Amino acid sequence: YSRFFRQVDGKWTAKTMPSLGKWGWGMDDYGRTYMNGSSGPIRANVIPGDYQLRNPHLDAVGGVYEVIAAPSELEIWPARPTPGVNRGYQEGGLRKDGTLVHYTAVCGLTIFRGDRLPDELRGNHFMAEPAANLIRRSVITETPDGRLSAANAHTKSEFLASTDERFRPVNINTAPDGTLYVVDMYRGILEAHPFVTTYLKRQIYERGLQAPLDCGRIYRVVHDSMKPGPAPKLTRLKGSELVAQLSHRNGWWRDNAQRLLVERHDATVAPALRALAAKADWDVVRLHALWTLEGLNALTTEDVIRALRDSYPKVRATGLRLAEPWLRKRDASPVIAAALQSVNDPDASVRLQGAVSLGEMGGPEAEAALATLLSRHAMQPYLVNAVISSLPGRELEFLRAIGENKEWAASAPAHGPVFKALAAAVFGEGAAARVDQLLRWTAAPARVGWQQQAILASVTKPVRLSAQVEIPRELAQSSDQSVVAQTEQLRRRFIWPGKAGTGTGELTNLEKGLIKAGQKAYLMNCAPCHQADGRGLADTALPLAGSKWVLGSESLLTRIVLLGKQDKIALMPPWGNVLDDRQLASILTYIRHEWGNHAPAVFPETVRKVRSETRAVAGFWTEETLANEAERLGIKP
Repeated sequence: YSRFFRQVDGKWTAKTMPSLGKWGWGMDDYGRTYMNGSSGPIRANVIPGDYQLRNPHLDAVGGVYEVIAAPSELEIWPARPTPGVNRGYQEGGLRKDGTLVHYTAVCGLTIFRGDRLPDELRGNHFMAEPAANLIRRSVITETPDGRLSAANAHTKSEFLASTDERFRPVNINTAPDGTLYVVDMYRGILEAHPFVTTYLKRQIYERGLQAPLDCGRIYRVVHDSMKPGPAPKLTRLKGSELVAQLSHRNGWWRDNAQRLLVERHDATVAPALRALAAKADWDVVRLHALWTLEGLNALTTEDVIRALRDSYPKVRATGLRLAEPWLRKRDASPVIAAALQSVNDPDASVRLQGAVSLGEMGGPEAEAALATLLSRHAMQPYLVNAVISSLPGRELEFLRAIGENKEWAASAPAHGPVFKALAAAVFGEGAAARVDQLLRWTAAPARVGWQQQAILASVTKPVRLSAQVEIPRELAQSSDQSVVAQTEQLRRRFIWPGKAGTGTGELTNLEKGLIKAGQKAYLMNCAPCHQADGRGLADTALPLAGSKWVLGSESLLTRIVLLGKQDKIALMPPWGNVLDDRQLASILTYIRHEWGNHAPAVFPETVRKVRSETRAVAGFWTEETLANEAERLGIKP
């Protein structure tokens, strides 16, 4: 979902967030969120996802929807044969014993934060795989450089696996009583109608998996060594009593005590919260107290500065997030001076948060601090893109400033990726004047070779420019042949209005209408997987920007959307039975004219014709069958 809701002063507010993940969301004690794709488990938002949206020119943000799964996570161990899965016909999909090899329906994840199971389970990641009738438990660890990783807690086995084919765990939660709750849908059929393959349909009817439909249940996972905790009665507690619950060992109690305090908007508890934020031994309790003060609009300058100077790194990082209202004001507040010092922090998580929080301040002081941060720690995971997220519209100026600094003149392993990422953002903006400035700066005699190569190598897909840009002759005629080759590749990828051979001429009213309708239909039907910006979603959907199928034959593209396509990492469902000819034509025309794509429109008549030609075709397309179809039709894929 693309909105984040919260209550402020008794009113609901919303802000835009990246639409990431499918069928699950979890949070750890430090507020980091976790997501997954259907086939791609365990992704973490090491930094909050909304920072990603500040800079529309940034092509990717490390640390958001970040893969943290170890290789051991990718193979699963069902307790029974699992032939009734959508892709069971694929070679390598099932073992010789009939068990599913890899995830296909991950959902319902949670980070266990309870207090009535052994301590070794606290902070563990749990997720359901209903297609294989199991639940995976993974242990999450954090390295000093801020990287998270997750590994199966059980060697070649699972935390919970059933021999009952109808055991379908679909949600998992830390319970109020400190244990773990598992929601079991308990039914034979999982897939929605458009996704059911011919293979799965045969499995369903041959073995009667369509019934029963009314046996769902909730399991409670307990341990012999301790009893479940008492039932909560938080709504009956006074404000001061709720403050005390912020120290509870069960995260469910802490979260809901914080929520109730904010909803009541009782400012009289502020002194007690402030004392807790300053003196609590457990850093997690300090975080709850600080965020509750923030939710009550009761934070003071002193509160934030104390957090920025806390002995616990996660509290200092939170202090930077809480400092952002002061940073936006850009006044002479001591909060700003303290926040600028975050670039010198010994902890990676604090520096990473500083890289994004200083973007809320902007201006010369913030940019100087960000440049210092990159000069010292550019190899730190996620840091380069975090800094660029803080520079919307300033990437060119920042690149030139560091490029002309003597400290950055020497080649170093960390320098190339910095220049490459900054240049990619400038090209992504597509403003002809700024791209021209970047290329002229790159071509200057004083520019060293590694900088030129990094900048030119930053473009990996078509670039839509607002106007024609001439590439400097100095680059095309460089004595460095790698620069010459990169320049020629860049020339081919530039697209501007009226460029010959790009199909960018004046659109007809019919084409404009299809694009307008297609945008709406795409956002409703396709964007949840392929994303609004066409970048795709790892483990779920391939990118559409620059896709050979999108830009290629309209006949093959139409075949794909009508019947679906099976890929190594994803399954695109068949939309032929869901959307009509005009809806499909409008979506295809839209994606062929968006995100730098330029290809002719697809009209309803084309969809109707291809629909008729493929009525006898069964199953999803694959790369191989599409290549055969292209050869049969005499067209280029």
